[in-house]
Amino acid sequence: MPDRSRSQNRACRSPTASRRTHHSRGHSRTRSPARGRRSPSKSPERRSRSADLRRSVKLAKSPRIAKVLGIVNETSAERAAHFKDLGQQLDDAGRWITRSNWGYPSFSLIFEHHFELVDIESSYDRFILEKALTTMLKLLPWLDLDEIAPDEDDTDEQAADKMWYRAVLCNRLDKVASMARSNDVSNFRSPIATYVKKSLPPIETCPAELAAAIADLRVTIDSQDKSVRGFYCRATGRALIPPQDLPRWLEDPDELMDRIRTRKHLLSPKHMPSFIYKNYTLDTTDPYMGAFEGDLIVLALKHLYLGPEAAKSDKKTNQGQSVVHKDMVVTREKLAYAVLMIKHALSSDADWRSDIDGVKKAVLWRHTLQVLSPGLTMDLGVDDYTLSNDDEDNLDLEDDLRQAVIEDKLTWVEGLMDRLTERVFGRQRITEEERQAAEQSDVLSTAAQMTRNIAERILAKQKADADRQRQQEQQDEVEVESRAASPPSSPERTPQTPSTQHPQQQPPGERTPQDAPRDGEVQSRSDKNYAGPSGSKRKERATSPLSDNDLYTPQPPPKKKSRVKTATHASGQRRSTRTKHWSVFIGASRILLIIRRPQ
Repeated sequence: MPDRSRSQNRACRSPTASRRTHHSRGHSRTRSPARGRRSPSKSPERRSRSADLRRSVKLAKSPRIAKVLGIVNETSAERAAHFKDLGQQLDDAGRWITRSNWGYPSFSLIFEHHFELVDIESSYDRFILEKALTTMLKLLPWLDLDEIAPDEDDTDEQAADKMWYRAVLCNRLDKVASMARSNDVSNFRSPIATYVKKSLPPIETCPAELAAAIADLRVTIDSQDKSVRGFYCRATGRALIPPQDLPRWLEDPDELMDRIRTRKHLLSPKHMPSFIYKNYTLDTTDPYMGAFEGDLIVLALKHLYLGPEAAKSDKKTNQGQSVVHKDMVVTREKLAYAVLMIKHALSSDADWRSDIDGVKKAVLWRHTLQVLSPGLTMDLGVDDYTLSNDDEDNLDLEDDLRQAVIEDKLTWVEGLMDRLTERVFGRQRITEEERQAAEQSDVLSTAAQMTRNIAERILAKQKADADRQRQQEQQDEVEVESRAASPPSSPERTPQTPSTQHPQQQPPGERTPQDAPRDGEVQSRSDKNYAGPSGSKRKERATSPLSDNDLYTPQPPPKKKSRVKTATHASGQRRSTRTKHWSVFIGASRILLIIRRPQ
């Protein structure tokens, strides 16, 4: 082994130095050839500062999604926790898209459709991709897809980084979607036995023909061992068998189940299982045959989107995925996802990817959407299994009649979603168009209506006050005019005695003869100028007309009270307080003289 210097060994341990020695093999970059000594290396503190600077530049240039995915780690603990929360939001969005928009999501296809990298012929596939992308951007407002969008001006390194970020993002979301399905499958495995019994009509009120058709469904289903379900049990087999094969089932159910297990009788994915129909049978009186009206469908929707307690106890709960995401509406995609969960729970398949009865779940999911999406074309081919709209095309309907059928189906689907929303969530389904129309309507909001009512009341009060003031002014003008038009009356005066000939001082609060009212006028005691003999105001009361002789009675002026206080003797006579004080002083002086008298 050739001898190496310490600098070469240190360079091999450092990635940056190893690349330098690789390009200059045979020449030591750390030793000066002229002088034969080492060049001064950077101090540890300087090297750490340089590394921190390079890391900060890399963090600043890297997109946010790289930090959320953990490709680039943050040095700050606070920002690291923030991006960890964003990663949790990303996982929640992937789970909810799987349950509400796309049972088999392909997030790479979603992003390629957003970047216009793929051309999709199926109108329904374009619709579901747009819906899934809209849901993701609504749940993740911080997600900027332009950071990982391809650009012509990007260098090869930048384009490779964006492709790497997009691949990591799609891989993480696909894993989250798979885990969401696995959790729903494991949580739905045991309660399905209870839900089947709960969905059956009571025996007492069940007609005889219907009771015979659903008698096998009352057999107990093993809630733990899934291998004995499917077409190994009469109850689960009766729920999975299509209604078209029901006559053969009633003849000999064991023989039919054995033929299905041995693949001698293949079930067609074009025929939906019996559990989607009301009472597990076709309704011949309904053109839509009672499809998706079964009670098992309602219980499955409650279990998946409101929680198991809502399905078992029929009580409203404030939990569940729909409550968290504020999506309390039954849609076609949610209904198709519930059909998948029921089908897998009733079957004997141990794994989600296996299909013992021959019906692939992906085909069943797409066929369910085909029934619920009239007028939309879709590619139902999955692997080697292909399902098309040939049956509908072979009906040879005229264009006008075909369009009328599509419109009638759309009306039925809207009514079905409304009924299921009311049965599952306890409320009517409101479409986005109806919500926008309600927001743009001319009806005032509650706050605006309150403001208008208060303003109308204030204006009415101001108008009433103005009318009252105007009426008062008119009455005052009429009284002034009437007083000016009437001649003054000369009241007869009684002869005065000599003692009353000289005017006396008028006490306060008394009225003079000039202020007395005229004949026929009524003096109101509520007048501010009126006061009784004591000067106090009295209660408001109208008095009767008075004569001129009774209008005024002169009163003598009040006597001034003496400031000297008086006291009362034992004899009852009153004397001043000053005299009393002198008497006490004289008596006390006498007592002192007696005490000081010599003996």
